[in-house]
Amino acid sequence: SETEIYLKSRDDIVKVQDKVVEILTEEPFVSSYSDVHLLNNHLIIKDWKGYDYLIHLFDKHTFKHVKSTGTIGQGPKEIANIGNIFLDENKNNFYVVDQGKLQLLSYNLDSLLSEKDYEFTIKASFTKKNYPSGCYYITDTFSIVKQLSFAENGGAVESCGQWNMITGEFKKGYIHPTQSTGSLNTHSTHFDASKEQGIYVMCSRFFDVMTICYLDGTLKCNVYGPNWKKEKNNQIHYNMDVCVGGDKIYALYSGADQRTEDYYPTQMFVYDINGHYLKTLDLGYRILNFCYDDDHHRLILHADDDIQFGYLDL
Repeated sequence: SETEIYLKSRDDIVKVQDKVVEILTEEPFVSSYSDVHLLNNHLIIKDWKGYDYLIHLFDKHTFKHVKSTGTIGQGPKEIANIGNIFLDENKNNFYVVDQGKLQLLSYNLDSLLSEKDYEFTIKASFTKKNYPSGCYYITDTFSIVKQLSFAENGGAVESCGQWNMITGEFKKGYIHPTQSTGSLNTHSTHFDASKEQGIYVMCSRFFDVMTICYLDGTLKCNVYGPNWKKEKNNQIHYNMDVCVGGDKIYALYSGADQRTEDYYPTQMFVYDINGHYLKTLDLGYRILNFCYDDDHHRLILHADDDIQFGYLDL
């Protein structure tokens, strides 16, 4: 059917390691426990093991350090337990989940850079049972979110759908059968969305399947890889970080045992927005996460290898 795509192979491989350009951030020191994000002209690196600060800002054109913010602690202007970062390009804002205080913190990038003693504001609050573990911000009343729902027995189930951060209302979208039964590991999917393409994407860590939905939560298609099995294997991790960039979907793939170094993916699959496989990029480095730079049509990479950060001109 049109909604079920089965791939026999993904072996159109292009080696691009020699095209990856290393980014030298120099000061401040950034640990390997980091995520990369792009907001207009700035690269934002969240370092949840940061010693002094948890968030570092760099000029995305020169990669020069601009400012750091976000001190860890229980104080009113500190972050207790940093979670994901959401981006609002229109207002030049980024939002930070504080998993400790169950709050969504709002930072205005222009004010943060111009004011010496800038302090964030509280955008929204949520409960212990439900909180956003990933979000593609569109408006305050309509964003696409990956939500974690915790049961009393301690288990958690992930689901994606529409979120109104003002009222807290969550409307669950399509969930693949492998994700809808029983108690799952947290962060069992990787997620991204695109307002321009009208889709959001979920990649399963424990099954070789990628799900593409329309922004209203209805299914566009499921894409099954050659290693698709209905039985779950907690040791084997398949799909890792995913990003919708332009009219393409870029998805890191491991397919290896998490107890070995092969677990860190060195390959990235490229699909069109309809889920059709196009190519495999062999990056040569073990990639932890990445993001797409629309202005320069390139990928910003965070690696655990001979380089820590780099970019690939697409």
